[in-house]
Amino acid sequence: YRESTRLVMRMLKLAGCILMIAAGAGAGYLQSHKLTMRVRFLEQYLKWISQLETEIRYCAEGIPRLLHKHGKAASLSFLTKCADQMHRGIPFPEAWKQAVQGISSDYGLKLDDLNLVMEFGNGLGTSDVDGQTAHCQMHRELMQTHLDSAREEKQKKGRLYIMLGLFGGIGVALLIA
Repeated sequence: YRESTRLVMRMLKLAGCILMIAAGAGAGYLQSHKLTMRVRFLEQYLKWISQLETEIRYCAEGIPRLLHKHGKAASLSFLTKCADQMHRGIPFPEAWKQAVQGISSDYGLKLDDLNLVMEFGNGLGTSDVDGQTAHCQMHRELMQTHLDSAREEKQKKGRLYIMLGLFGGIGVALLIA
C-alpha cells in the first residue's frame, strides 16, 4: 500500500512539473504572440492608410463607406464599428474615438500606437482632398516609425519571452520536485 502511494505521489509531482513547464512556456508564447500581433496590426493599418489616401484622391466616396469597405480585415474591424456607429447617427469624431477605444488588447498595441490612431481620426474628413492626402501621408510616416520599432522589438524579444517562460516553468518545476 505504501509503495503504491509513493508511486502515485511521484507521478503527481511529475505531472505537476510538466504542467508548470508547459504553463511557463505558454505564458512566454502569449507574450511573444502579442509582439507578432502588434506588427500585423500596424502593417494592416499602414496598408489601409495608403489605400485610403488613394481612394480619397481618386474616388468621391464618403468616410463611412471607406471605413466599412476596409474594416473586413480582422485587426481592422474597428473601422467597421466606427462606420456602424456613424450610420446610427453618432458624429465621426465620437464614433472614431469609441471604435479605437474598443480595439482589443490582444493586439499588444502600446499607448503611443493607440494615441496615434486616435489622432488620425481627429484630422480625417476635416479638410479638402489635398489636405486629406497630406494628413494620410504624414500619419503614414509617423506610424511607419512605430512599425519599425515593433518589428525590432519582436525580433529582439520574441524568442526571449518564450525562453524566459520555459525556463521560469522549469525553475518552478525544480522547486516543487
